[in-house]
Amino acid sequence: MLYFGRRVPAQSAADAPIPFYGTEMNFLLDRSLFIDILVSGYSLTLGGRMSTKRLPAIERKKQILKCAVKVFARNNYQSTRVADIAAEAGISEAAVFKHFLTKNTIYLEVLKHMSDRILTFWEEEIGKEPDAYQALRNMGLTYFRRMSQHPEELKVQFQAISEVDNPEIADRLRQDHQNYMNLIRKVIKKGMREGSFRKDADPDTLSWLFDGVGILMNMMNLLSFREKFNEKTVTKIIDHLLESIRACE
Repeated sequence: MLYFGRRVPAQSAADAPIPFYGTEMNFLLDRSLFIDILVSGYSLTLGGRMSTKRLPAIERKKQILKCAVKVFARNNYQSTRVADIAAEAGISEAAVFKHFLTKNTIYLEVLKHMSDRILTFWEEEIGKEPDAYQALRNMGLTYFRRMSQHPEELKVQFQAISEVDNPEIADRLRQDHQNYMNLIRKVIKKGMREGSFRKDADPDTLSWLFDGVGILMNMMNLLSFREKFNEKTVTKIIDHLLESIRACE
């Protein structure tokens, strides 16, 4: 028999080749090669052509997560199937399961990935701006701009609150917000030491307030209050908070 142009000896029934039929050619596919193709995320089109490029594992995982954000934003967590994510990525369900055990695993990874990115660009703002007052201001404005430019991530992040009956999702969200507040608290304490903020400021209470402002930004974005709740409005809110704790000169 011929397998992709090479002749091999006959095999047992368990190892028998799988027939594929196309408009341009008919061929027999070695069973082990078929499994490898299926799990790797390739799809065979008419004529035996590969329609999806093989990617390194780390790139495939990124692709799956990116497509998952689109599907979760469109369908929400409950109604989304792994098959929907696979279809969005143009790969098989087997390829998705090669990287993620369950839909829940994908969702948790999406949430963590988004929160990690928020913390990363906040750290970048802190690194660029030595003044704690201005750094905190920049963190708030950068967050607003980023979430406005990524509505699908914003929608997934906000929808996740409705899934808090799932203990793993609830734990993920709590950890994410705790991480946000820890970093905000760190900047406030730095400002208190350097004299930018009042010595009697309460970093714990202020971290709750700033985190709450972030949630408010998300909600107003989702409700399309873009004309009234724009960057000018957000700047005023942030400045009001910061002025309340600015150290007297």
